[in-house]
Amino acid sequence: MIEGIHIIDDVIPKSYQDEIEKIFLTEAQWVMRYDVTYNKDLFDKLQEIRPDLKPRPGFHHALVQGGQVVSPIHNFIKPLILQGLDKINKKFESATLGRSFLQLPIIPGIHKDIRDPLHVDNYEPHMVFLYYVVTSDGHTLISNCMSEWGDSPQNCVEYNYKKCDIIKKVKPQKGRLVMFDGRYYHAAEQSQQHIRCIINYNLQVTDK
Repeated sequence: MIEGIHIIDDVIPKSYQDEIEKIFLTEAQWVMRYDVTYNKDLFDKLQEIRPDLKPRPGFHHALVQGGQVVSPIHNFIKPLILQGLDKINKKFESATLGRSFLQLPIIPGIHKDIRDPLHVDNYEPHMVFLYYVVTSDGHTLISNCMSEWGDSPQNCVEYNYKKCDIIKKVKPQKGRLVMFDGRYYHAAEQSQQHIRCIINYNLQVTDK
């Protein structure tokens, strides 16, 4: 699938970066999410196990769901995906999931820990493709813990910051792309100073 963690700055020309930012900040339609990491049903189940878990709300724009394109913005983003994969000599096969998240700065003190819970996006083989629409705080955290394909989503409660070490901390910077094996448990810090907007795909790729 993919080895290592790949970070590429200015993966696309600045003019394309600016157009993506304009679309997501002025034209995209957003839906409120109770929690940006988990859907509401899974969050409620996890909260029974971890009563200290608090929702971290944000806004969500779906691009691809279940392998089906659900937003016309995806077609505008597709060249970004292809150019990013070219940088690591990978070939695009399909996108099983694609979405963008928009988060507002949190109120100081509302969370004791600004780090979101460690998670994987899904438990089927995929590569994470993470693009930063704007420069902000709210780093991406990638741990040394890895899931097994086919795990149950509820197993994520076993992976926390006491058990897993953070091996890479990536600052959101406009035009920056991060790609890594989808088995890595990862998370984001909540932004405290600026809006945080990212594009996230789960991709199926092959070697060129």
